[in-house]
Amino acid sequence: MNFWSTGTGQSTLSLPLGDAEASTKDNLLIFKGKMGAPVFWDYTINLSDEDFISFFLLAKNHNTVEFMLNSKNRFRVFFSIAMSSVRFTLMTIPRLFKFMLMPQKKAAAK
Repeated sequence: MNFWSTGTGQSTLSLPLGDAEASTKDNLLIFKGKMGAPVFWDYTINLSDEDFISFFLLAKNHNTVEFMLNSKNRFRVFFSIAMSSVRFTLMTIPRLFKFMLMPQKKAAAK
């Protein structure tokens, strides 16, 4: 992902999200990595569950679909999204059922 920062003048900054390490803490999804040239800064992105949902909702946006269809890599983009969606679903459903079926631990009374 490339973005522009007013603090770096006219430079475009590179944020290689595909190389980020993902973890969780305090109900946040955390991505950590290192930016590319012209600066090599460490970055951290903290996503709440609402942020995470918002990213998925962007996929149904008309402009997102147009971008995919007009991309010279449209088949790679489409199949990457489709395969990631399948993998995400196959990983999530069994864990969701396990979570729903497991008895919840009750807080110890003081």
